[in-house]
Amino acid sequence: MENNNIKKTINPFPKIFHIGENYIENLFKGEVEITEKIDGSQWDFGINEDKEIVFRSKGEDLTFKTVPKMFEKAKEQVDRLAPILKKNFRDTYFYCEFLSNPRHNILEYGRIPKNNLYLFGVMEQGKFVGDVKKLHELADFLEIERVNVLFVGEIKDIKELGKLLENNSILEKEKIERIVVKNYQEPALLGSIIIPISMGKYVREEFKERHKTEWKKRFTSKGKLELFIESFKSEARWQKAVQHLKELNKLENSPRDIENLMEEIDNDILEEEKENIKAIRVDEKVFAIELQIRQFNVFIFLHNYFSVIRLQL
Repeated sequence: MENNNIKKTINPFPKIFHIGENYIENLFKGEVEITEKIDGSQWDFGINEDKEIVFRSKGEDLTFKTVPKMFEKAKEQVDRLAPILKKNFRDTYFYCEFLSNPRHNILEYGRIPKNNLYLFGVMEQGKFVGDVKKLHELADFLEIERVNVLFVGEIKDIKELGKLLENNSILEKEKIERIVVKNYQEPALLGSIIIPISMGKYVREEFKERHKTEWKKRFTSKGKLELFIESFKSEARWQKAVQHLKELNKLENSPRDIENLMEEIDNDILEEEKENIKAIRVDEKVFAIELQIRQFNVFIFLHNYFSVIRLQL
């Protein structure tokens, strides 16, 4: 017998790979859509098949009683939109970036998105909406920010992507931090999992989490493992770990957070850099052990970080 107490939740937004990874080798085959990725926190909401309101952050499904404090304004928008969703939609989900203020993470924009939400994707009855005009119409209908579409068509030269990053952000004051390329006609293959659309991200140089300059050449000589691991150390990656734990409501802003943060950093590197680890033929288990040893150096940064937080409070 079916358990009617189980609420049908939102499918997480598909993984966005780095441009150049093998999983999305057909990314530029045919027409693509290129949009701005803003520096916020992911917030998804919608209405399921049973006409129930559902929502989630990037890391977990949420209820009105479990929403972290940082997402209070996002929850207010779900409250506002609930009657509209129930009247006009069914089995439809909206994927957004949420900004509580102009400087939600690292970048300081000139303004926040309309009603704090920037709509970059919609799924209707199991299929993603690939029509830019419809995406914009849905954003207008919900009174939230339209996705900033930079280009629709065929890309002939990868250098064209770099030129798009020279544009100013739709939220003003800052240049575009990163872009996302979507191909709705070409699926991505992650192991045995078929992802319905191919998506790749391209980041402006000064926002990359690590410098890749000549790393292949450096890592073929003596001491390559040590140099390889050192290349992953960056404040941007540490800040990313802090932000992720904050989104999960697991950050106390005290030294007790350090163990969780170090684990989050390790997991991020092993996930994001898996292909590069394989490329230089480093055993992943050995790499993980060495990485944990070196991450002890992060303790100093995190201690200083929490000292600053306490001063700000």
